[in-house]
Amino acid sequence: MQDVTLDILESLNCPHCGEIYPTPLPEVFEDVTCPHCNEVSNIPGKFGQFLLFAREGESVTSVVFDAYDPKLGRNVTLKILNDILSKNPELVEAFKHEALAAAALNSTNVLKVYEFGIHNRQPFMVMEHIEGKFLHEVIQHEALSDHRILEITDGIVQGLEDMHDQGIMHGDVMPRNILIHTDGSPRISDFGLARFSGSSSGDSPRDQWESWSSPYYMPPERIEGEDEDSRGDFYSLGTTLYNMLTGELPFFDMDEQVILNRKLSENPPDPRSVKPSVHDGLAELCLMLMQRDPDDRPSHFQELRQILTGLKQQMPRTEREIPEPELIPDYQHLHYKKKEPFAGFAFVVLLAILIAMIISLTYRKNNAEGMDDGSSSKIETEGPSSAPHSP
Repeated sequence: MQDVTLDILESLNCPHCGEIYPTPLPEVFEDVTCPHCNEVSNIPGKFGQFLLFAREGESVTSVVFDAYDPKLGRNVTLKILNDILSKNPELVEAFKHEALAAAALNSTNVLKVYEFGIHNRQPFMVMEHIEGKFLHEVIQHEALSDHRILEITDGIVQGLEDMHDQGIMHGDVMPRNILIHTDGSPRISDFGLARFSGSSSGDSPRDQWESWSSPYYMPPERIEGEDEDSRGDFYSLGTTLYNMLTGELPFFDMDEQVILNRKLSENPPDPRSVKPSVHDGLAELCLMLMQRDPDDRPSHFQELRQILTGLKQQMPRTEREIPEPELIPDYQHLHYKKKEPFAGFAFVVLLAILIAMIISLTYRKNNAEGMDDGSSSKIETEGPSSAPHSP
């Protein structure tokens, strides 16, 4: 693995039977069959105290792993700075800055950071483990309803607002940096460009690594080298919203410079031109967020929150369909039908018991009468013969 320097895993116990696997072990992330129990497992990687089970994703700067922390006994997400870039002091400082920015937050819509460290000369950060998929995977494989898109957008806005309340601007809002939990809520991650508001590009190493941001989501003011505020994140959010609505990007070209020039010279395209069925309110919000001039975008989170509240009122939930009145089952009829067989069965049982009782009583009466007749006959017969004779 060229981008991450792993430690040598000298021995490994089978997670099924506990026996030690014979050495040498297969390559990292390859399957191995235990010779003791014949169960198949996957060989983890080792990075310091952490066991790496799967490579979840990567960017131009870092690699993300699904990992396990044996000291605390919990699953975590491990983000490791690329081996080559770890030799760049400015990027190492930027990576540390990202960890500090994320660790300063306590938001349900922002991925939590537990720890920052350096191992094998590679900076890493330990983050909470979230079961789910990144937003770009969800866009590729799922048909998102307008209401679902509104819910995701609302969660992202809440996370960004929590960040800005702490004086932090994300700087790189995009689907690859948003994790969708299995409960449907979004988590903002990857603070590689985050900076504290009030710091200019000369006060922080941001100008050293801003070129790593995606040109597709970069706001025009960053292209022109101007100072940014929350409205820069609004622009990236608008591009993300466009991607959710259409499955495409508003400005796309294989040449990065062409994309940047188009952003500075063209108005943002209407998502309804790609997908006419897009809700008008969502389309208008998308266009408002992607305006070239920051002054034409929502000026603050309160204004954006008011727009989202209005859209929620316009877009009631549609996932659960309510049947028409004539299609609603007649539960009284069904209940009656359900009871009818049981009532018939009970009647038959009671009738059988009654008949059995009558037969039993008749048998007992006849038997009693028979016993009385037999006793009287015997006395009459035996009486005279057994009587004593007179002398």
